[in-house]
Amino acid sequence: MPPTPDEFGQVVPPDILARYTVVSHDAEDAANLVNLGQARCTPVWANRRFVEADLRIVVGDIEPHQFQGFSGGVKTAIGLAGKATINANPAMMTDPAAVIGRYDDNPCRQDVEEIGRLMRVDYALNAILDEDRRIIPRVGRRPGGRHVGGVHLVRAHLPGHRGGTLRPGDRLAAGGHPKDINLYQAQKALGHGSW
Repeated sequence: MPPTPDEFGQVVPPDILARYTVVSHDAEDAANLVNLGQARCTPVWANRRFVEADLRIVVGDIEPHQFQGFSGGVKTAIGLAGKATINANPAMMTDPAAVIGRYDDNPCRQDVEEIGRLMRVDYALNAILDEDRRIIPRVGRRPGGRHVGGVHLVRAHLPGHRGGTLRPGDRLAAGGHPKDINLYQAQKALGHGSW
């Protein structure tokens, strides 16, 4: 269920809410979805307002992801997709190459890259957070650009990921709230520790 306007303040600063129109996407509202074709393994249904916009920017962060390899880049566009798109891509998580930290030949990730191309994402603005939740750099990517630059920064900055194992004294950060709101979100900490 999409957030209601009285919940917007939990994720959007008040000054932004005062100056801009904020709209919740509803993945089940067929009237507001448009079919963009087929990615590698996923039918692509997207928010009509986003598809018809003059400029399509997605915002997120780059961190290890349990079956996409890494979050961020055009993956954020899934938040503007229809339910059929949202449900189809994760079905590939049983592929042996769909694991945390694997990027170039990860079938889930490559499918998401195709979804982003079909949704015509113009720019992806991503942050990378250190273990104290401070922004290290901001990483932008234009169409056709490589998300992999941000992936290399994550590998270089997160403790334990430099060599693939956690060392004594390393801290493990799974992102904090809202990644502690349910079991699905909380299990991400286990994935980070195993990588």
